[in-house]
Amino acid sequence: MDLTPNRASTPNIPTSTLSSTHYPYVFFSENTHTMQFSTGFTIFLFFFVIKVTAEEDSVPPESVTHHPKRRVVFRTTPSQFINKCVNGELNDSGRCVCDSEFVGKHCEKKKNCATFRRYRNGTCLSCSTGYAGPFCEDIMCEHGEVDPTGLKCICEKPWVGPFCSELQTERVLSYYNNKAYLMGPVGVLSVIPMCLILHICERMAHKRQVKRVQEQLGDDVNADRKVLDSLLKKDDEGILLP
Repeated sequence: MDLTPNRASTPNIPTSTLSSTHYPYVFFSENTHTMQFSTGFTIFLFFFVIKVTAEEDSVPPESVTHHPKRRVVFRTTPSQFINKCVNGELNDSGRCVCDSEFVGKHCEKKKNCATFRRYRNGTCLSCSTGYAGPFCEDIMCEHGEVDPTGLKCICEKPWVGPFCSELQTERVLSYYNNKAYLMGPVGVLSVIPMCLILHICERMAHKRQVKRVQEQLGDDVNADRKVLDSLLKKDDEGILLP
């Protein structure tokens, strides 16, 4: 059986007049290629989004620190660097990057510059009263010492104030009252022996005086020692002898 199409039965239609009505299968073939491309691109985009999402989810949220100004993400070890910087952020090497007005290993010390002017390296031109150092970060205690944190003074009594340079009347009186209260028993114990020593010294001096007068009279006058003693006592009391 001859399967060759009959050319005579095929109408001679110009190419310019072809449309989807006459040859719909041609346009169906083109739409098939477009749909295949769109489907492949959609599948590729779907797997790409899944991969990116999985990579972001693989980073523990505790180990991400966001910089408030630059919005840069630093990936650090939480157990090692958590709460390490007081006024700053950690860099990639685990060191603190302090804010503009703070210094120190943990950004815990504030700059106390007298003015807003700075040198190029950030140091102060001059410091406020009570502070010293290149960045005016060291507190100066006049009558005390700096506490272990280095942020405040531990004043000696009765001094008060942020730099231990002030005296308050109430604190002064309280300080010396407490000191007298503590030293009272010691004072009493020290005064009693002194009184005894003074009394003994007076008695010994009086005896030496009687003995000296008795020796001066010697052979010329026979004087009773008791009489001399009474006379010398009266003389000491302001009674003049005739």
